[in-house]
Amino acid sequence: MRPRLLMALLLLAACASTKQEESAPDPAKNWEEGVEITGNEVASTGDLMLAAVRELRSFKLRGRKADAADAAYSMEMRLRELGLAHAVVNFALTEGGVRFDIDEGPRVRLGQVRFHHDDPIPDAELEEFFAFAGSGLMGAGTVYFREDQVLSALAEIEKHYLELGFYEVEIEEPDITWSEDRSVADVRVSIRSGRLYRVEAVTVTGLGVEGFESQVGRPLSLIHISEPTRL
Repeated sequence: MRPRLLMALLLLAACASTKQEESAPDPAKNWEEGVEITGNEVASTGDLMLAAVRELRSFKLRGRKADAADAAYSMEMRLRELGLAHAVVNFALTEGGVRFDIDEGPRVRLGQVRFHHDDPIPDAELEEFFAFAGSGLMGAGTVYFREDQVLSALAEIEKHYLELGFYEVEIEEPDITWSEDRSVADVRVSIRSGRLYRVEAVTVTGLGVEGFESQVGRPLSLIHISEPTRL
């Protein structure tokens, strides 16, 4: 067969294959069909669907119970982001797809944050790490309790202590106390700072070490060591 004729046949076959792929329907295209959500009030149905879109598309494509379970988990995490700390999402497979039953529970407001520690750092300085944005326009509304935000604040506090030179700092898991109606969460933070380390002497060999004398007496973690100058 001539080379030109062979090349033309290959191009025709490639074009035909591309057209078939373009015209083939996407089995997960109408992923929202057959999905039912009940019991939600604070969170909109569209918001919950969007939070679990990847899992719902996978369920539409494969029909696996595990994908429905993953979708329920993603919806639950979205509800927690909205301050619904006690929210539970159950699901059941139906003939047409899957149904999610939402139990939102009360929306939880962040209450008092208390610190238990034996170091001179003021509580007001630590409270700044819990200055979360509130709901509504410009974040000026109610501050709702979110466990992920609390844990993130504790991580930032630990980093703050390390930067101050408390290399043995330990922060316990937050102690959460719920109000009787479970609508307010008070947080108690316990910090064991340990001793404060400061630099007593600096001994450096090599090139580009000027200026280290000024580091003596500073917290250990605040020393900045630049790359040596190479000639």
